[in-house]
Amino acid sequence: MSYKLLLLNEDEATVRVKEDQIPDFEFQVRDSDTEQPIDLTDYTVYFSMRKSGQTTSKVSEQECTEIDATIGQFKYEFEVVDVNDYGTFEGEIKLENIAGKTLTIYDKFTITIRDNLD
Repeated sequence: MSYKLLLLNEDEATVRVKEDQIPDFEFQVRDSDTEQPIDLTDYTVYFSMRKSGQTTSKVSEQECTEIDATIGQFKYEFEVVDVNDYGTFEGEIKLENIAGKTLTIYDKFTITIRDNLD
């Protein structure tokens, strides 16, 4: 089975202004073939983000908050330090089951942060 992400608030969460912590980055994990939500009960979900062209992560495997694990819905709540730079960033989601085995969702996503005017 392969998984994909559905970004629930893509327009608001992937285009941001520097230092804006809201809205949260909300997503759902789905089966790539059937488009059905994946039950992620007993999974830990992590968010990572790095600036395009860089090798060091800006956000490294920070735990996401469950919205409804039975239908694969989670969110990442940005901290000020996550969005204190501007540019184009690549993001990814990693799943970890209770046995400690991990799966990184293959598809990356892009977050654009523009500089603020102040």
